[in-house]
Amino acid sequence: MCKKYEIIAQKTINVQFDKILYIILSSEINRLYPKGRKINIMQNFISRFQEIVKTCWATPAVSDYRSATLTYADMAHEIEKMHLVWREAGLVKGDKISLNARSSANWAVVFMAATTGGYVACQLFNGFTPVDTQKFVHHSDSKILFTEKAIFEGMDFETMPRVIAVFDMKSMDQFTHCKATQFTKSKAFQSRSF
Repeated sequence: MCKKYEIIAQKTINVQFDKILYIILSSEINRLYPKGRKINIMQNFISRFQEIVKTCWATPAVSDYRSATLTYADMAHEIEKMHLVWREAGLVKGDKISLNARSSANWAVVFMAATTGGYVACQLFNGFTPVDTQKFVHHSDSKILFTEKAIFEGMDFETMPRVIAVFDMKSMDQFTHCKATQFTKSKAFQSRSF
């Protein structure tokens, strides 16, 4: 019987702690954002990222282990190239871009490009099989897929009719699958994949 009361007491303490935490957080939010002022978390995130890029322009931003390091300037240039190519290919804000690869500097750049461009970055677990990846990419209505060569080789693109281009996350080169001629005609694409 004693154990039962201990469990009930612990749950009560946890609930009380959660209520106190909620009260503290809500009062802080109300102080920072009074009634009538809307909180736009995404816009705050993007503007904060822009500030960091400006102040840390020549500073290293992301790198792969024992590999090249990208500065914030490099990252900003890559992001701008992606925005240009995606716009020329007909993508509009709200379109989905799937990322199915291991964490890397390129992954971070693609994620930030999608986020800052107003696109939706759909992160997929890189341990999925090619068949599972196909299902998730199709279900998410993604138009572009960034993945790894091993996954790409096992995919059937007939099951993903909305995907217009697939890129290798490691080299940032485009795989042979491309439905949109806008990608191949794009000046930014011709100079370099990204």
